[in-house]
Amino acid sequence: MLLQLGVHASFDLRRLDLAAFRETHVEIGLRVLQPAGLHELIEGKVDLLIARGLGHHPGYRCDRIGEGSGLGDWLIAPEGTADCPEIVSFREWLRAQAAGKASAKRPRLVGGLG
Repeated sequence: MLLQLGVHASFDLRRLDLAAFRETHVEIGLRVLQPAGLHELIEGKVDLLIARGLGHHPGYRCDRIGEGSGLGDWLIAPEGTADCPEIVSFREWLRAQAAGKASAKRPRLVGGLG
């Protein structure tokens, strides 16, 4: 299965560790198109899209990447294919990546009280 991912121009692809995704999911081919926007998704040039915005597009499932409020990066897929195994695998990968980065940014307490 080939999964075509569109990514907005300012997104840093190093955040995704795509090589590790490819190693973990050898059954899923991954092709990245950057820059890409909603029009590439609508035209069928990509299967899913990472876009910056408020995350609401009628007919599309929009899942926030990472935590926070306001503008952010969203994984957007057509509602009809959003639950396909390869898209679910990629969505879970993104959530794990975002969770790992968030926990790495949290300060650690060194030493103890007393």
